[in-house]
Amino acid sequence: LAHFGIMSKPKPDIKNPNTSKPKSKEPEDKMVNGEFEKFSLEYSAVLDEEMLQLEVSDVLSAFKSDVPVFYGDIAKDLRSSYSWIEWVMFWKRGLLARVAEPLAIMAVKERLRDAAKEAVKHQPFASFSALMIAIRTRFPLRIYQMQLLRRIMSGEAFVEVTRTDIIRRVNLYIDDLQDGNTNLAFLADAIQKMLPHEWEIIEIPADTITLEEIRAAVSRLERMLLVSKDKKPKPFGAMIN
Repeated sequence: LAHFGIMSKPKPDIKNPNTSKPKSKEPEDKMVNGEFEKFSLEYSAVLDEEMLQLEVSDVLSAFKSDVPVFYGDIAKDLRSSYSWIEWVMFWKRGLLARVAEPLAIMAVKERLRDAAKEAVKHQPFASFSALMIAIRTRFPLRIYQMQLLRRIMSGEAFVEVTRTDIIRRVNLYIDDLQDGNTNLAFLADAIQKMLPHEWEIIEIPADTITLEEIRAAVSRLERMLLVSKDKKPKPFGAMIN
């Protein structure tokens, strides 16, 4: 079941031409101030025959194994509700689309913990989209971004980070901060403090960095760290304590 979380462009089902037509239950996703206004349940592509033959229990098991737990607590989550929902919706447009909606809703609730679990604990949801909107509303992206920036500037967002996971951590933060160059500048400054020599080689000013530039910089840093296996992020701020 390792390939379930990837689900790259599936093949059309030639035996059943009706499945080649995308089904749409709701309007396309619309972005409003960096967040979803509505959640589309439209298939991105037709699932291949092997996946169509999977049991519902297998699909639910794979979903729970692939989608991380969401706490609604920035100290425990490495991603915003927005990024987490995006992951869930990827599944909903794929294999999870074959699962009855009540079961799909239950599967999502089982991936919630602590504050996130309490936020939807006693609420009945008429649709999958309603659950997604409730989570997004309770844990807004803007609030998460402000909290994340404070943690990045203080070094708290990188406590116990290692050479092997710093790139993954940075990429997760980029996903949640990409709608503002000022946000990215704070992140770039933190990277520069942790990897000063490597950043000097890249020669990109941290204070004016763009999304394209920081993605390119992180890609180069990843290659550098693969070569310099003895290199460790230099601690700063809260990382020192």
